[in-house]
Amino acid sequence: TKRLGERDRPKLYAFMRKEAEQGHAVYVVLPRIEGEEGQAAGERRRRRLWSEVKGVEAEVKRLKEALPGLRVLALHGRLAGEEKDRILAQLREGKADVLVSTQVIEVGIDLPQATLMVIENAEMFGLPNLHQLRGRVGRSGLKSYCLFFGEATTEEGEARLEAFTRCKDGFEIAEADFKLRGPGQFFG
Repeated sequence: TKRLGERDRPKLYAFMRKEAEQGHAVYVVLPRIEGEEGQAAGERRRRRLWSEVKGVEAEVKRLKEALPGLRVLALHGRLAGEEKDRILAQLREGKADVLVSTQVIEVGIDLPQATLMVIENAEMFGLPNLHQLRGRVGRSGLKSYCLFFGEATTEEGEARLEAFTRCKDGFEIAEADFKLRGPGQFFG
């Protein structure tokens, strides 16, 4: 698990291509379906920070340009069930190289040839979500990687990203999350 900066993007694209050429699947996870262009102006004003978060649809276009020749598919919650199944079947059968998705792949996806998880805007996910996403790779004997981009805007957010990088075990993640967020309220 490693945190990347924008200057690392060209190396990441080369690494994604290398993994795909070896027959390994690559996941790219984003917190939303549409980018800023998919929102109404009023919603952009109310959610300034959210409007800066990358979306699946724009990322698919960007990756198709950055990685010509690779087969890039999108998966998100607005797709019909049959379409989701078809996309996952293509990935399983090696008919796709990169799956760009929202966190709908967080649980229930078992693809042994998936070796690279790239998470965009990691600061928008909770620590347990990040750990679950990381668990989608490394499900076989193949060396696997979880690389992420994230710009935390608070000390707690920065601590969450540092804990994600440092902690590998689910119990460690739970303890770190408890320390960061506290126990919550029993009533209320």
